[in-house]
Amino acid sequence: KGVSFEVRGNERLWIAGKNGSGKSTLCKIITSEIDADDGSIRFGTNVKWGYLSQQSLINREYTGYEYLRSLGLDTTTSF
Repeated sequence: KGVSFEVRGNERLWIAGKNGSGKSTLCKIITSEIDADDGSIRFGTNVKWGYLSQQSLINREYTGYEYLRSLGLDTTTSF
């Protein structure tokens, strides 16, 4: 409730929190998988975004971060 944030330029956003705190719900709202109760989501014209859900992990032994690293991606890589 009451979430408001802005990501600009080459900034990246990493969402972390306790189980049940709403991380997946927030991602589903941002990606339009579910409707927000209130407010709006706006993307700039040249925005590239990605979302790696827990269900999309091929190897469940990895965390999301470890999985991206196994693909050769790191925090300095645009994806």
